[in-house]
Amino acid sequence: MLLMQDQSIEVTGADRTETPAGPLFDIQYNLVKPNGRVRIVPVPPEEYLYLPTVKCDADPGQGHRRRVTQSDLIASGFDAALVDDLPTADEDDPFGERSHRFDETGGILDSITRDSRDRASRIVQITEWYTKLDVNGDGIAEFVKVTLGGTNESKLLDIEEVDAPPFAVLSPVLMPHKLAGLSVADLVMDLQEIKSSITRQMLNSLYLANNPRTWAVDGQVNLDELLTSQPGGVVRVKAPGMVGELNTTFVAQQAFPMLEYIDRTLEGRTGVSRMMQGMDADILRGGGNSAMQTATGVAAMQSAAQQRVELIARVFAETGVRRAFKLILALVTKYQQSERIVRLRNQWVPIDPRSWNADMDLSCEVGLGSGNKAEQQAQLMSILQEQKGALQAGGLGLVTPQHLYHTLAKLVQLSSLKNVDQYFSDPAQQPQQPPGPPAPDPNMMAVQAQMQIEAQKLQLEAEKMRRADDRERDKLDAEISLKAAELQAKYGAQVNVAQIRAAVERDRELIRQQGQIAQTGMQQQPPGNGMMPPGMQ
Repeated sequence: MLLMQDQSIEVTGADRTETPAGPLFDIQYNLVKPNGRVRIVPVPPEEYLYLPTVKCDADPGQGHRRRVTQSDLIASGFDAALVDDLPTADEDDPFGERSHRFDETGGILDSITRDSRDRASRIVQITEWYTKLDVNGDGIAEFVKVTLGGTNESKLLDIEEVDAPPFAVLSPVLMPHKLAGLSVADLVMDLQEIKSSITRQMLNSLYLANNPRTWAVDGQVNLDELLTSQPGGVVRVKAPGMVGELNTTFVAQQAFPMLEYIDRTLEGRTGVSRMMQGMDADILRGGGNSAMQTATGVAAMQSAAQQRVELIARVFAETGVRRAFKLILALVTKYQQSERIVRLRNQWVPIDPRSWNADMDLSCEVGLGSGNKAEQQAQLMSILQEQKGALQAGGLGLVTPQHLYHTLAKLVQLSSLKNVDQYFSDPAQQPQQPPGPPAPDPNMMAVQAQMQIEAQKLQLEAEKMRRADDRERDKLDAEISLKAAELQAKYGAQVNVAQIRAAVERDRELIRQQGQIAQTGMQQQPPGNGMMPPGMQ
């Protein structure tokens, strides 16, 4: 066997040929690529073995007794000669030496011995026992798996060192200092036997009431006609009063209250109440306790009945399920030596268990205790409304679009719809938006606001000056016209008013330009102390 890193080559034959350059070989081989995976195999209780001293599923002293074919054992790597020497473990032949074929009447047609049957298909019994032994002589006992063969474990097939027993035990009701607790059947088995006995007696009473026993005087009645029960039949007697019935009291009415008492006891022990299966008949009729006729009362009864079922689920999660996943984590961490692509939350992601810690803590989340689907949907809708309000207000540091997506995804799952992506998109999977412009500096914003205010003041001053200038110009025009009229009336001379107005307008424009130049120079040059003007601070 040639072992490689990721595959093995099994050589099945080789032919040697001598040549002048040296020997040449024609090799036939089978290329085997391992396809390892973690397997979870349910073990029937009748195949599971453990010592009374075992307190948990990680203690030594546990085993698995099972029946397999000889071919499967040899394919698993056991020595073929040892396996072939094991006795056959056929159920119809305790000694494993002979089996029979029967006809329709149960007679034996012929017998088949060990030597005449198909050796590869015969059934043998093996026992895998997990205990602690000092196999390397260092004085410390290690966990080992001892494989024994035969109905009496007489053949030692293999001893292999292991990390721990690969068992995860589930028990609905835990018992102190015991590995296996009680099942639900153990809790109600005695009550079921009592109920079966009462029901059988009720049926016997009904049979006797419908078909009572009959007495007859010997020799005075035709017994053949008496034993033939048919409607309208005739029974011949030799004298009146020779036939009569033995009265049987019907006791079913007295047994019904007892059955009701047993049913209530069963509900208390198992937690499976009739309220979980449908509405109680007393509530539909309006009878019984008035407090239990309301929806709140019915919900309280259902909640109380579910507590034991929820307790069993939590016990399973914290014991057997937790142990099983710890074993899975240890196997994957130890034996998976390459990266794999797996689907996680509908996304294909790479995982590499080589960097994992096999001793990391595991927590189990039990999907119970939150009410039924209608109650969960109502609670999620209330949470969704609060999230929307907070998101509209800017999030307030409490809600993001990712939180909103998780709530909507849970609502879709409660609606029995599997693929959430068909209805909502995950914000985490959306492309990143380009960054926006940087936030302005608050100090710079204040300076810009002050500059805008100053600019508005300047515009108002300019508007006032323009209006004042317009009034002055109108006043001057009126004075010019008036003086021109006075001169013309007093001296009779013609005065050119347009020329006078043009000269005055030219002088005013020259003065305005000189003022603007002076104001611009003041705005561009800071004061002598290097500070801004008082209006611009």
